[in-house]
Amino acid sequence: MKPCFLILAMLSFPPATAQMIIGTVQKIDKDQLQVKSPDGPVTFQVDERTTVTKVKKLHDLSLLVVGDEIRVNYYGEGTLTAVNISAKVILAGVIVEAVSSRLTVVPDSTAEATPENRKSVTVYLGPGTKYGTSRKQLTVGRRVHVVGWDVGDRVIDADKVAVYESDVPVRY
Repeated sequence: MKPCFLILAMLSFPPATAQMIIGTVQKIDKDQLQVKSPDGPVTFQVDERTTVTKVKKLHDLSLLVVGDEIRVNYYGEGTLTAVNISAKVILAGVIVEAVSSRLTVVPDSTAEATPENRKSVTVYLGPGTKYGTSRKQLTVGRRVHVVGWDVGDRVIDADKVAVYESDVPVRY
């Protein structure tokens, strides 16, 4: 990488360490977003670099509505700037691949499902992921229910994962 490109890349990132908050959209303005968090309302500035992911990825708040559950990665002291905003998603389907840090899940098909909705979804399992069963139960062929955050391109950052036998979660 040429030195001038490296300097430009470094200048495009915020100087402070990113933080995260989870809450519910309370108010949306053109360049501000208010989120109701467990500690009370928090207001974030948004700009052309802020990404919002809810089924698709944009650089504005048009995908969000009041009441959406979201995860906001942000930086700043006093004035907080949102870096990326991910909407909460729920996925039910069958595991077709299982490795240590991720699952590949084919969503349950319904009569109304479009071919796009039948494509596989990658589910990342992190240190904070909660399991309704043993992690060892997440094997190929098992039905799962995933609650997590939409990070775009058919990828979910899992918050909770449960294995389902018929319509009842196993040890949930």
